Amino acid sequence: LGPNAPAAPGELILVFMTGLGQTTPALQTGALVTGQTNAIPGLTATIGGRAAPVVASLAAPGSAAQYVAVITVPPGTASGMQPLE
Repeated sequence: LGPNAPAAPGELILVFMTGLGQTTPALQTGALVTGQTNAIPGLTATIGGRAAPVVASLAAPGSAAQYVAVITVPPGTASGMQPLE
């Protein structure tokens, strides 16, 4: 992905982030993730001001305090750089 190869509507993107809070089931602070652990239920996202479906949000395997979300680029999203919130 980049300026010359943007994600198209309907494609999935992976977004890595921190600061989502406690997981379900709960992890000890600073513990490495060794299995599938769901992040906060109800995570939402927008891309270019359009609601972007969050397919999954997990604590990132092999990391501590990092999350990964799988997000679908919504229909009608303009090509090029768009804000992700």
